[in-house]
Amino acid sequence: MFDFVAMAMDEMLANYERARIARTLNESDRFLSNPAITAGYVDLDSLYLSKLRSFRALFTRYLTIHNLKHQIISFEDYMNAFKEYALSIVQNNPLTRSQFILSRNVPVLCTGLSVQVTNKDASKDQPKIDEFYKSPNFEFYRNSAIGYGFLIDKNVPWILTADLGSPQMKKYLEQSAASSYLLNDNFSSAYDEISINDVETIKTQLINFYADFVTRNPYYRVTEQGAYGSESVLNSFAANVEPEAPTQFRGCEQNIHMIIGFHFMVI
Repeated sequence: MFDFVAMAMDEMLANYERARIARTLNESDRFLSNPAITAGYVDLDSLYLSKLRSFRALFTRYLTIHNLKHQIISFEDYMNAFKEYALSIVQNNPLTRSQFILSRNVPVLCTGLSVQVTNKDASKDQPKIDEFYKSPNFEFYRNSAIGYGFLIDKNVPWILTADLGSPQMKKYLEQSAASSYLLNDNFSSAYDEISINDVETIKTQLINFYADFVTRNPYYRVTEQGAYGSESVLNSFAANVEPEAPTQFRGCEQNIHMIIGFHFMVI
């Protein structure tokens, strides 16, 4: 997370400790009598690579179920099969990083501006009411969050997000190197524009996918008709691990552009 977020959170928790020592908190409260950071920054790239590995596993399963593995003898064959599969599921399964970051798969913790103070299931509303909003310590929790420049997510009250517009957070931000761009609304200096490298990233990953496929399926078979109608002969050949450049790379990029374009037509 950003250093100024950590500074604000450290001071908020220190204030909580002072309140506990002064016995101004209800210590029977399981969650809000002594909150602690359970999650901070979550790395987007790690989440995305995990998603791609899941995508690859689903595609491999698709090839097996539809008995298509034996038809793939080149990178071009692999890409054609992948395109057909990806276009059928991309609406609900983001493939590019820019699609992925807009999906529900990416938590607010990836911004570096948020902190989580307990681990709960956000899909269940009643525990939020019983254990947070009705907590005898909720007013202290809310006032502490505001006092140190945080916003409480009403749908996930155990997640606090830095309010960059609050004067309380601004005093921490001014102590950070991030102040030079975040205080001037120059967010392009703080974050990278993801869509710029989408095609190159996917191209690299697809080459890795294909290399993994060849490792797991190192040979393919071709049936050849013998002379004068004699029995067919089965010959085994080693698969080519490296895609042939530049023709197949161009084909790869065309397919990726098609998949990306289709996704943004349907969302």
